[in-house]
Amino acid sequence: MGVGDDCVAAGDWTCAEREYGAARALQPDNAEMAFWHGVALATSGRLEAARPLFAQAFAADPRWRELVRRLSGVEQLPRDPALVESILAIR
Repeated sequence: MGVGDDCVAAGDWTCAEREYGAARALQPDNAEMAFWHGVALATSGRLEAARPLFAQAFAADPRWRELVRRLSGVEQLPRDPALVESILAIR
């Protein structure tokens, strides 16, 4: 996850997806890992691939939805209200 975070900081979404995916393979039931992997996918334009990851995180703890609302304000998600609403609609 740390390497994935470094990839995000560098704006390398391909690297972030790869590293978050590797981390999730080690702990597939970890909601936090699913959430941040979903954020990386959604940010890189792959919302469909991110849907099951967000669904997993939201099912584990609905407070992840509130974080989605806040992330575009700190530029960890694009400032795209339609994208945020699409993510929040995931069940």
